[in-house]
Amino acid sequence: WDDPLATPTQTVALAKELTDRNADWEINAYGHTSHAFTNPKAQAPENGMAYSQSANDRSWSRMKAFLAQVFSS
Repeated sequence: WDDPLATPTQTVALAKELTDRNADWEINAYGHTSHAFTNPKAQAPENGMAYSQSANDRSWSRMKAFLAQVFSS
C-alpha cells in the first residue's frame, strides 16, 4: 500500500476501470508494504522498495488459492 510505483489512488482508479468494463477482478493490498515486497534482495526503502516477509507470505497464500480456483474448473 506504500508503493510509490502503484499508489493507492492509482489502485482505486484501476479498480474503477475494471468495474466499468465489467471485469471479474480482485486486488489484494498489503498495509505498510512497498514495491518489490516479494524480493528478499529489495532493500531500497528510500526508493520505495523493500522486502516484507509477512506480505510475501500472505501474497503467496493468495496466489496459490487463486491458481487452485482457476485450475479446478
